[in-house]
Amino acid sequence: MPNPMANNSLDDALTGVTTYRTYNYRFLISTLYLVVAVINSVMWVCVSPIQTDLMKIYNLDLFTVNFGASLIYLVIYIPMSFVGNYIIDEKGLKVAIMIGAALTIIGLWVRTLCKDSFYFICLGQALGAIGAPCILNTPQKISASWYGPSGRALSTTLLSLGAPIGVGAGFFMSGFFVNKYDTIDQGLDQVFDLMWFTATRGTILLLPALFLMKEKPPTPPSAGAAKEKYSYKESLNQLSKNQNFLIFLGGVAFFWGTYSSLATIMNPLISPMGYESIVSGYYGGLVLVTGMTGSIIWGIYVGISKKYKRSLLTLASLSTSVLVVLLFVGPKGDAVLTGVWISLYGFFTTPMLPIIFELCCEITFPVAEANAGGLTYMMTQLMGIVGTLIANIFLGEKTVEGSLSAFKLLICMQSIGLIAMAFTKEDLRRTNYEQGGDDAAAKLSLQRLNDAEASENYNN
Repeated sequence: MPNPMANNSLDDALTGVTTYRTYNYRFLISTLYLVVAVINSVMWVCVSPIQTDLMKIYNLDLFTVNFGASLIYLVIYIPMSFVGNYIIDEKGLKVAIMIGAALTIIGLWVRTLCKDSFYFICLGQALGAIGAPCILNTPQKISASWYGPSGRALSTTLLSLGAPIGVGAGFFMSGFFVNKYDTIDQGLDQVFDLMWFTATRGTILLLPALFLMKEKPPTPPSAGAAKEKYSYKESLNQLSKNQNFLIFLGGVAFFWGTYSSLATIMNPLISPMGYESIVSGYYGGLVLVTGMTGSIIWGIYVGISKKYKRSLLTLASLSTSVLVVLLFVGPKGDAVLTGVWISLYGFFTTPMLPIIFELCCEITFPVAEANAGGLTYMMTQLMGIVGTLIANIFLGEKTVEGSLSAFKLLICMQSIGLIAMAFTKEDLRRTNYEQGGDDAAAKLSLQRLNDAEASENYNN
């Protein structure tokens, strides 16, 4: 008997069993998304490794440069995440990606006016940040809309690599453009070359997404995709009352917020220890390579085993342990040894993001994927801001002791996140629904009715 909750599916006329299929166009959709996510993240972070240079070139203090070049991205992302989630759910995936790509292109070209003022860099960063939620909040929605259950976890893994790849590439490329210079004018020329390079190449790579992106396939790839989701308003209401999700949200915010803070303050964090700006760029590249490797390995494992919580806690424990080791290794000034441990940090930390997205969708189903995942990512950015602002208090001293104090703060933040995630229940609602057939559909329908009644009573 076909699943009554499945819409627009392919019904086998002979057996009467509802079947689902995937379309090869999903690979193009994934490629287009990855390019957009990479370019937007490159835009955000490519100025982070050269913050000390920007201070000299524009004669500005650390806070102004740190906020205008990097932190502004996180600040704007938070309120715009609600707007982005609304666009994704109400206007659709295609419109959201097109808006995000268009704002990124405009922001990239605004930054090329950097010779006139540092604040054109700030404005460009702000435009990219406005469009970022329309991009970064969608990996789990693309996977749910285009991929079947067996390929969903790996798809989310690969799609979620867009942001880390962009972060790593941004760190890596900045050192090639802005390095040694004898005069302020030479330094300004190098900054302009970096902005021009990202604007021209970024525009070429982003244009296909404006024309080739599609909303969804002709028919859904799974029962979960066919299931009607809560509306935007209903989703927010249900998320606010899901205690398990709120515990998970807090843990992820603290843990992944540490990652965002490190990406933002890497250069001023290690400079007092004797590391040059170009070294922080190399470290970003190392995190990229090892993070991609770890993500693929863990993505395949989670896709097969569905052991979301076990995988998260294993990776989180190893990642935090590496940070503790770096607390003692970093001050020695050994760039190679420090690089080895930073590589391990990338290997253990980067794979966590797609697992976080997938578990988020599981424990909140049938809440719309962009709302659950978007809210989670937004909270990580908020905690990243908090961590960065507090760390900057210590980094303003420009001493090794100040850097170590900032690093200890980040370790504490990540440890709190690890503990909170350990208390999260692995409630795989989506998987149970897809495996449970009609019984699961009926139970979920009853649950939705109860949720609606509870919501009405709550509003009254």
